[in-house]
Amino acid sequence: MEVAQLLELYGQGHRNFANIDLSNAELRNVSLTGIDLRGSTLNKADLSSANLIEANLIESDFTGAILKGSNLRGTNLRGAILQNLTACEDTEFTGVRNLDERTRLYLCTIACGMHPFTKNNSRQTLDCLN
Repeated sequence: MEVAQLLELYGQGHRNFANIDLSNAELRNVSLTGIDLRGSTLNKADLSSANLIEANLIESDFTGAILKGSNLRGTNLRGAILQNLTACEDTEFTGVRNLDERTRLYLCTIACGMHPFTKNNSRQTLDCLN
């Protein structure tokens, strides 16, 4: 699915976009609050400053994605693949649900900075030590 089509359907009130392929997609600065992207491929996608509050991201693949400044507050990340991220600074993780411990520890090694709008420290929103 093309990004323009996704945004048009989202704007019309559609929220279920499960299992779509958004590899290499430009999703900078988009607001997709409450979207259902479970099982979707978001690898190598540019999600810089994307607003994904309360999104369903169960089993989505973010391999190599750019999450700089993204807001993932309250998202469901059960089984999500978050590895080899290109960027993860200034990302908001407050209230993320079902993030497995191994992935959380990985994110703690690369997360840094403060989300530009919430002003929350990325590492603190992940409950990283130090």
